[in-house]
Amino acid sequence: MPIDSNLDSQQASVDLIFTLAGARIRKIFSWELFEQGGAKRLMLSTGRFELRKFALLPVSPKPDLIAMAQPIPAKERHCCVLFEAGEAQVIWVRKERLGTMTEIEFLARWLRENPEIETVTIVSSGYHLRRVRLCCLFLLPAMVQVKYVGVPNEKIGFVNPVLDWGKLGLYAAVLGWRRMFGKL
Repeated sequence: MPIDSNLDSQQASVDLIFTLAGARIRKIFSWELFEQGGAKRLMLSTGRFELRKFALLPVSPKPDLIAMAQPIPAKERHCCVLFEAGEAQVIWVRKERLGTMTEIEFLARWLRENPEIETVTIVSSGYHLRRVRLCCLFLLPAMVQVKYVGVPNEKIGFVNPVLDWGKLGLYAAVLGWRRMFGKL
C-alpha cells in the first residue's frame, strides 16, 4: 500500500480515522478531516503528556481527561477518545514500552471488537508512517483496508526522522521475534 501524503477531497468517507498520539497538529488535521465528512468515527490517541492540552483542541464534545485521569497512575495515563454521532467516549489504553506498537495493538483489539469497521485512515507525521505501517501489517486484522496519511505541511526537524529509522529497525526485530515465537 502506498503511503498517502494527504487525502483527496473527492475520496469517499472511511469508517474510522485513527490518529496516533504525539504532535498536536495530527489531532487538528484529523478533526478537520472528520468534520468535512472524511469518516463516520474519529479516534484520537492521547498520551499522558497531552492530556492537559486536549482541552485546547478544536473538538466537541471535550471530555475532561484531567479529571478522568486522576485515579490512574501517571505512567498508565494513555487513552483514545472516540468521536461518533456527536458524542465522545474515552477508552483507557494499557501502555507498554513501545508506544506506537501499543497504540496499534489497541487499535487491532478494538477493530476485532467492532467488525463493522472495514476501512481505516491512520494519521501521523509523515516520517512516522513507515513504523506505523510495519505495526499495522503485523497486527491489524487482514480484512481491514488501511490508508496512511501524513499531516501535510508539518514542520519536522532533522532529528525525528533520523531517530525513527533506528526505531523502525527495533520494531521490525520485536515484531519478527514475536511472530517467530507465536506471540502475535
